[in-house]
Amino acid sequence: MSLHVIVGAGAIGGTTARLLHDEGHDVRVITRSGSGPEGVEKATAERAWGRAWHVPTDRPAPLRAVAAHAARLAGVPAREILVMPHWALRAMGLAVPFIRELEEVRHQFTRPFLLDSSAAQQTFGLAPTPFDEGLAAHVEFWQRRQRAAA
Repeated sequence: MSLHVIVGAGAIGGTTARLLHDEGHDVRVITRSGSGPEGVEKATAERAWGRAWHVPTDRPAPLRAVAAHAARLAGVPAREILVMPHWALRAMGLAVPFIRELEEVRHQFTRPFLLDSSAAQQTFGLAPTPFDEGLAAHVEFWQRRQRAAA
């Protein structure tokens, strides 16, 4: 689940986060660490060809805990998190083609993803951004975005 939904719209944006899945799944904070010039150089090296690589991520955490922690970092009250019922998504899909397409990838929101970045870490010498540091970076991004929009 995108941190845009639970951090940007919910914890910091002042609105209720509406999720497409059961909030019981753990989430990971994925940052762009290693995606600067050095990361691009590593990713375009010949040894990177021919396979997909997982971006290094720190420990997973329960979604509600991530949202609450993001709210604390932002200095705002924690916001409500609601799960959109499947029937509501199907009904909205009758009028909105993008939402209709979500049915095809619904499995991505109903079962946990297993992410193993050990191959990328070992091959390219990458390391995950620590969880708290990555979440703080997301919070700072959304706060800057809010200030710019004001």
